[in-house]
This record gives sequence, structure tokens and C-alpha cells, in this order.
Amino acid sequence: METSGRLPYWIDFYESRLTERVLTEFSKSIERMQGHITILAIVGCSSRDRRRLQQLAKNAGVEFLMPLRFFSDPEEAKTWLVSESA
Repeated sequence: METSGRLPYWIDFYESRLTERVLTEFSKSIERMQGHITILAIVGCSSRDRRRLQQLAKNAGVEFLMPLRFFSDPEEAKTWLVSESA
């Protein structure tokens, strides 16, 4: 089976301690990898951490070019990833 090298990604932050450093490094890592990501689902990130991630990414000059959504429910994230990838 061959792939184009671009795949849907799922990140689960459930029960993770999301410090400013973690969120900044995460946003930079995703920016570097986005050529390999078709869509990105982030699960388990509180609304406060979501706002912090978006602000830290903006401050670092990081722009996410792929479709990106945040979910509290893993099943909703799976459904979105599958429906968008089809």
C-alpha cells in the first residue's frame, strides 16, 4: 500500500499538563510536520489551553495550513478525521 506521505493526525492531550513551553514546542513541531498532515484533530485540550495554544502559535509566527479542530469527545474527533479524509 502506497501513501502520498500525507495523513490525518490525531493528538490527544487528555490528562496532560500543558505548560507554555509544551504548547509553544507543540505548535512549532506541527508547523514543521504540516507537509505530512492532511488534517489535524486535537483531543482533550481545555478551552483555556486552546486559546493559549492559538495565542502562543501566533506570537511565535506559526501558521497552521491544514484543517485543524479541537474536540473534547474522542469519538467526534474520529468521525471528523474519517469524514474529512474520505
